[in-house]
Amino acid sequence: MQADRERERWMNHIFPGGFPALWCPPITHYREDGSLDVERIEGHLAWMSGWVSGFLVPGSTSDGWEMSEDEEDQWVDLALRVAEEKGLFLWIGVLRGRGDEAAARIRQWMDRLAPGGAEDLVKHRIAGFAVCPPRGPGVTQDRVYDDLRQVAETGAPLCFYQIPQVTQSRVEPETLGRLIEEFGNVLALKDSSGEDRCAASAEVRGHIRLMRGAEGDYLQWWAEAGGIYDGFLLSTANAFGEAYTRMFDAWRKGDKEAAQDLSRRLTAVMEKAFGLAQTLGVSNAFAAANKLIDHFYAHGSGAVKISGPRVRGGQQIPTLALEETGKVLREYGLLPERGYWAK
Repeated sequence: MQADRERERWMNHIFPGGFPALWCPPITHYREDGSLDVERIEGHLAWMSGWVSGFLVPGSTSDGWEMSEDEEDQWVDLALRVAEEKGLFLWIGVLRGRGDEAAARIRQWMDRLAPGGAEDLVKHRIAGFAVCPPRGPGVTQDRVYDDLRQVAETGAPLCFYQIPQVTQSRVEPETLGRLIEEFGNVLALKDSSGEDRCAASAEVRGHIRLMRGAEGDYLQWWAEAGGIYDGFLLSTANAFGEAYTRMFDAWRKGDKEAAQDLSRRLTAVMEKAFGLAQTLGVSNAFAAANKLIDHFYAHGSGAVKISGPRVRGGQQIPTLALEETGKVLREYGLLPERGYWAK
């Protein structure tokens, strides 16, 4: 269909070397006063760039739903600097509750970054914009279609973002299929629902690139291992980018046992870290879980001696939670000896 031809043109323009298998929504590092710790964020992105090919900024794991536009601007600006330096890709997260609000924000970004047209976004390493269905319980599929249609009519390249745990709504396969058929600038889907209905649907699969955002059992979902997703956009890639890359490489080299072992260990650590984060009483448990793990990858095996990271609002993660995280990482052979931020 016409939209598929337009979509393929977009994909060749943005990703001439092929669509990356591993993306990440980075955590946001904060200073004591609650402002963004720019130096720490840039250092983290630069370290991840050894394995992660692209970022969603700001994503839900970045506290994107809670950020002001000034904070969004600051986050994207620093991510652009790293992306251009390291040759990475960016989806700019436009996390808004309504389609007209998301469309207006996209037009602001376009006026600033690509006044000559959407195709100029690639000059800044921008793959496009990530947008969710309208937020709220009881949202109908007619409303989902109308809101996402408004976003698609901006002409910007898009990744739709399914995360009903936050939005309380979802785009169903039939609705997404309709949008895919009508708009060639709908390029990808990140699905963090854990339901996987869109990726399994013939109306969707094979037309756009599919990234799984739900954690766990990684190999079974990867297309190269017989799954239904082209790649992953994972919060745990904040720390485990190298481990996921080893998993991919092992599978491609025929060492399926090693790949499956890594997938099992990564799944176990994620489940335990998330369970621990849920006991902290914070608003964003996924961000907290990844901050617990990243703390050890930043500071090494002695990270419990370093003051814990801060979540949004300034709360510092307690030492007890760090101690438990260190035990889990050690148990599953994923505790680094030296950290990337060690001074």
